[in-house]
Amino acid sequence: IGPETMRSLPYTSHFGFGFGFFFFIFLRCLSFFFLRFSMEVPDAADDRPRDDEIMAQQYAIRAEEAEKLPFIGDKEELSTLSSEYKLGNPVFKEKIEKLGETYGALRRTRGDGNCFFRAFMFSYLEHILETKDETEVERVLKKVDQCKQTLLNLGHAEFTFEDFFAVFIELLEAVLPGRESSISMDMLVERSRDQVISNYVV
Repeated sequence: IGPETMRSLPYTSHFGFGFGFFFFIFLRCLSFFFLRFSMEVPDAADDRPRDDEIMAQQYAIRAEEAEKLPFIGDKEELSTLSSEYKLGNPVFKEKIEKLGETYGALRRTRGDGNCFFRAFMFSYLEHILETKDETEVERVLKKVDQCKQTLLNLGHAEFTFEDFFAVFIELLEAVLPGRESSISMDMLVERSRDQVISNYVV
């Protein structure tokens, strides 16, 4: 620190070099203290979880709750749904009454993000099993062959999708009666609850 700096400090001309010098050191030490204190005390915002961490936690909670339910539930009377919404939204109650005019039962599916596709596929296979509609099975098998060829034409390697189609075709052919591989309704429910089979079909 030069003399010019010392002379610019307050009270230097009246009280001498010593006071100004120690006053300057005092200010430097004070600023250093506050700087270090601010570095050591963590910002409260740093302790808050990030958005991606919150979303991951919410997804983990939903997944844990979903695993408590089977992929495909047992058949229930539609009246059980009515009782659940007895004190609920009038719009829901009205829609449940409309469903009762066409359907007599329901099956619940696991709410894991694939519930619609899982419910649709089970309902479709259940329909084939009950109607014994071989024409529909043949139609779908042709569509499967066309889909496989389309994937090949687009450059996809066959090993990347052949297992999924194989599981679906096996289950589709099994719901037709009169074959060695034919299955009952109970077996269809059991296979639809198998994680590997259910996910491959979806």
